[in-house]
Amino acid sequence: FDITPWRQAERERQSALEREQAFHRSTRVFIQRILDMIPDPVYVKDAAGRYILVNEAFARERAMPPEEILGSTALNLTGELEARETSLREDAEVLAGSEIFKEQHSTHPVRGAEVFRVVSKRRSTDSDGQPVIVGAHFDLTRWKLAERSLQQSLERERELRERVQTFTQRLIDVIPQPVYVKDAQSRYIMVNEAFAEDQQRPASELLGATPEMFPGDAAHVQLVREEDARVLSGEVLLKEERRRHALT
Repeated sequence: FDITPWRQAERERQSALEREQAFHRSTRVFIQRILDMIPDPVYVKDAAGRYILVNEAFARERAMPPEEILGSTALNLTGELEARETSLREDAEVLAGSEIFKEQHSTHPVRGAEVFRVVSKRRSTDSDGQPVIVGAHFDLTRWKLAERSLQQSLERERELRERVQTFTQRLIDVIPQPVYVKDAQSRYIMVNEAFAEDQQRPASELLGATPEMFPGDAAHVQLVREEDARVLSGEVLLKEERRRHALT
């Protein structure tokens, strides 16, 4: 019996199988190279929570070779009980159809340093149609620490400003003559105790007030406005004034 056609067909199928296997291996290598180019940790876990694919950034974060991570679970890689329970719970939620996207504040799994990151977990399927969990961590630590440093600097500057304002207020309060400071709209932004006594009003009521809010005729209000404008233009006013006190 001549079995040459069957042998040739078998040989062709074997060659086709080898080509498919080579293509599959090269595809996995290509996918791994792409993932390794991503600077942030990326991983894929199966439905049992086992890591089946990780990139170099994820391996560096864990300070472990990728081959030691593959096949492991969060129970093997995470020392903190709370973190393991959170990972298991979130994996179950993702497999059920939910999507995890959150900001996480924790400690580095190896160095123990403070870490801020955005954690993303989504459900997908592998080449066999089985559900998998695709996760990624985007590191925010340097931005968060810089933000914290700026916030602390801002708080220190605010405290310094408050101390300076308090000191300035105490300084002008010891002056026995009325003293005030107005802004470009002629609103009082600082007055001393003598000025408040002169106006017979609490200092808190005077702050923000304009000349129109004080007793007096329209001509005097107009004069105050004109003098304020002259001072703002750079002129120095020094004059002797005689008039009846508006409150006496």
